[in-house]
Amino acid sequence: MKNDRAWVGGFFSDSVESPSLTSDSAAGSRSQLSPNEAVGTADHADHAEADPDRAAPGPVMPGSGATSLDRDPSRAGTRGPIPPPSAYSAYSAVSAGDLVSLSALAVPDSRRLGERWFHDATISHQSWQSCASCHPDGRADGLNWDLLNDGIGNPKNTKSLVWSHRTPPAMSHGVRGTAEKAVRSGLRNILFALRPEAEAVAIDEYLKALRPVPSPYRVGGEFSEAARRGQRIFEDAKVGCTQCHPAPLFTDQKSYAVGTANGQDRPR
Repeated sequence: MKNDRAWVGGFFSDSVESPSLTSDSAAGSRSQLSPNEAVGTADHADHAEADPDRAAPGPVMPGSGATSLDRDPSRAGTRGPIPPPSAYSAYSAVSAGDLVSLSALAVPDSRRLGERWFHDATISHQSWQSCASCHPDGRADGLNWDLLNDGIGNPKNTKSLVWSHRTPPAMSHGVRGTAEKAVRSGLRNILFALRPEAEAVAIDEYLKALRPVPSPYRVGGEFSEAARRGQRIFEDAKVGCTQCHPAPLFTDQKSYAVGTANGQDRPR
């Protein structure tokens, strides 16, 4: 069966033929091998003889996770006879010249493209870092950075970008009014790159799709008794936590001087 699209260079492309595999024959000419014929050919030639005391494994089924080098975990470092190429043909879903559809989407949507560009260092000047270099999986790396995005001389913790588009202002010191502005400023002042607006929009879509990770301290998916006691304290008006951290986002989106600043912090 011939599909109408193939995955090439990170995108689906129309009418791209599957490349044939080639091998050098003994006479020095180039012969064409289909993907079916190429599977296991070298191993079959090199390991045709097997230990007679060891049972011969059957052919590897596509998608089974097994390989010709490791079919039985209990026999680490050992191999039985490799089936000839003809043994694989009955299980192959691909023939030479076929096109394979890897997704129902002809082109990745904006969110998936944003995820790609967020993790792609080649969009930065000299390809030296990506957004994910400081925000792995859109979260925090636990380090302090002093970058040109908001001036030199004020190192700060990397912030998680989860729900950053819902909780402006953005950046550690709130120097960007929105996360959208922060994305574009980061591309320009941290990656030193002037990128198309479509890439910034796609990165916005990826970040908006991020969700918090459930607490590992939940019991059966619910608050433990200790967590419920903490919740009652947190929500107690006499304690006052919710004055600055109201539900559901647990922020009032304002900045406060709480007495923890040092000489490298900007006055606010």
